[in-house]
Amino acid sequence: MVLVLVNFVFSAVTAITNLLSRLILTATAYLLVLVIRALKLSGNIFSTLFDVIKEGISVSADAIGSALGVLMEQTGNSVVGFLKGLALVFEGFAGMVSTIITDLWNNLMDATGYVTKNA
Repeated sequence: MVLVLVNFVFSAVTAITNLLSRLILTATAYLLVLVIRALKLSGNIFSTLFDVIKEGISVSADAIGSALGVLMEQTGNSVVGFLKGLALVFEGFAGMVSTIITDLWNNLMDATGYVTKNA
C-alpha cells in the first residue's frame, strides 16, 4: 500500500516537474527570440548568454534532485512500515530523478532548437 502511494507521489512529482520545465523553457525560448530579434545581438553575446542560462538550468536541476532526496530521506525515517520497501523506493526515486533530468534536457533541447531556428 505504501509503495503504491510512493509510486503515485513519484509520478505526480515527475509530471509536475516536466510541465513546469517545459513551460519555463518554452517561455524563455520565446522571450529570448523576441529579445534577439529586437536587439539584433551578435553571435558571441548570444552564445555567452545562452551558456549562462544553460548553466543556471543545470544547477537548478541538481538542486531539485538534492531537495527531493532530502525530502524522501526524512519521509523514509518517519514511517516504520516504509523501511521494508526502502530498496524499491530508492529505485523509484532514482527513476523519477532520471526521468526529470531527461525531460528537462529534452525541453532544453526543444527550446534551444526553437531559438536557433527562429533567432
